[in-house]
Amino acid sequence: MSLGNDNFKACFKYVDHFSDVGIISSGKTVEDLFSISAEAMFGVMAEISDIGTSKSFDVTVASDDLESLMVDWLSELLFIFDSEETLLSKFDVQSIEKKDDEYILNSIVFGDPTDNKIQRFKTEVKAVTYNKLRVEKKDNFWEAEVVLDL
Repeated sequence: MSLGNDNFKACFKYVDHFSDVGIISSGKTVEDLFSISAEAMFGVMAEISDIGTSKSFDVTVASDDLESLMVDWLSELLFIFDSEETLLSKFDVQSIEKKDDEYILNSIVFGDPTDNKIQRFKTEVKAVTYNKLRVEKKDNFWEAEVVLDL
């Protein structure tokens, strides 16, 4: 993948981490990075291609720094999964802005009610951890590493 041009493609990869799973994701913008990280997390849980977009949720999260924002964002999505019994598949992070002393993420996320007959479940994600957590601006893209507790 060439990172020095406008053809940058957001992506993620999984990294084994004891009984957990690590995700290293990248995006051209910080908003792309947060979207692709969410997609990667739900890809650990289920086959994303099986999940539609019949339900939507407005999600706003605020944190002191980008690393905490990543944990809070992914944790909020896990809360929606648990409380609304909805697998999420599309993550439209509309903005991440720094206001005063905090970062604020605004988004709309989409998914379908959980249904074992339609969706192929893989594993349960219990929590998003701070272990090896990083969110970094590289030359012309953003990169993050997150470890999920399974």
